[in-house]
Formats: sequence, structure tokens, C-alpha cells
Amino acid sequence: MQLPAEVIQTDHNLEQVADKASGQLARHRWHWTLDESNAARVSILAYAREVGRNEATIRQYAKGYAAARLADSGTNPELPSNLDRHIAVAKMSTETAAAAEAVASARGTKLGSGRTSAQRQEIRRVREISRQLAEERGTTVEEEAPKVAETIVRHERAEAAEAAAKAEHSDIRFVEMEGYLVKAKRELLKALKIAPVVPWDDESKELLTETVANIKALLGLIDTALSGSSGVDWDAEFAKVAGNENL
Repeated sequence: MQLPAEVIQTDHNLEQVADKASGQLARHRWHWTLDESNAARVSILAYAREVGRNEATIRQYAKGYAAARLADSGTNPELPSNLDRHIAVAKMSTETAAAAEAVASARGTKLGSGRTSAQRQEIRRVREISRQLAEERGTTVEEEAPKVAETIVRHERAEAAEAAAKAEHSDIRFVEMEGYLVKAKRELLKALKIAPVVPWDDESKELLTETVANIKALLGLIDTALSGSSGVDWDAEFAKVAGNENL
């Protein structure tokens, strides 16, 4: 069923003076979508499509008017009190629904009422960012929410991938480090077997003592590095203990 042409024209005329006639506009939209006494009413989606307006906007006005009318208990059905507040509440509900739908779509989950605290927090975040962008760009929350939700999820996945790469790199370096230390320990055990059985002369003792001191310094630097100490010029310290070693 299509709306009469005059209905569409009335919607456009009322919207032009919405500040002065928001009540009439809200009642008009409610009457032609949600008013059960109107046999010629159409769905909110159909109404929005025919008048060329955003479905969410039509829903806000119609539901806001319905809520205000119900709260007034019929005392003033033409222009119920607190209409602006009820429309604002309906708008918030619509924006929250749009944010929730955007989050569910971005994460590939189903949209449901049972949400965790983290999910509710994310929905609020998407809604608030989308509101700000909508105000800056002259768009709507419904238009911005999918892009915002997708950006958040894409950023999270990029961070997770980066963390995984770092963890993998760390695991590889651990294996490499452990290998070097085990090999050094093995070689030092061999040196320990020789040290007490050879009658070293003074010159040999002096040279070996210097080498042992360098090894102790090297082990000290490794221990310092593992403790996470900062403020150390590792290139300079490496040069000191490496000497002429070509690694």
C-alpha cells in the first residue's frame, strides 16, 4: 500500500518548520506508521522510503510520540507533554540499537539482548564516537556506526597480530639465547676439568686470569640485561668485553 501524495507533501512541509511544529510532525509520522486506529498506516520502513527520509529518524519521531502520548494518559493526545524528551529517548534507543548491530556485524556475532559488560561498553563506545562523527560530518549515527565498529575491530586484530608476531619472535630468540648459554656452560665445564690438573706457569696464569675476568664481566652484563636494567650503553659494553672477537 502506498501513501497518498498529500501525506508525503505534509511530511516535507512539517519538517521544514520542525522547530515550531515538531509535535505535529511527530504525530503525523506516528499516525501513518504506528497508530492502530489508522487502517491506511504503513510500516516505518515503507514510510521512510516514500518520504525519502532516514528510517531511524521516522522511528524516533513515531515512537517518541507514542511514548509521550502513553505517558500523558490521553490527556492531550494532539500534543502530549515532554514530547521532545521522549523523542530524545527514542533517538538514543535507536542509536544504541544501530551501534549494537554494527558491533555484531563487525565481529561476526548475532545481535541479542544478553550482552556482557565488555560488549555493552563497546556498544557505548561505538555509539559515542559515531555521534561525534555524525555531528562533524552532518551524517547520522546509523551511517557512521558500521565504519566505527569495523575500524575498532580491524585495529584490535592488527594489535593482536603484532603481539603474536612479537611473542613468536621472543620464543625464537629465547631458544637461540638458551642454546648459546648451554654451549658456553659445556665449554666452561671442559675448562674446569683442565684447570686443576695443569701446573700453570706465572705467565699462563696471568693470561688465563684475564680471560676469566672478561668472562665474568660478560656474565655480569648478561645478568644485568636479563634483569631489565635500563640506561646501559650496550654497544659500548659489548665492545669492551668483545675486544678483537669477530662475531
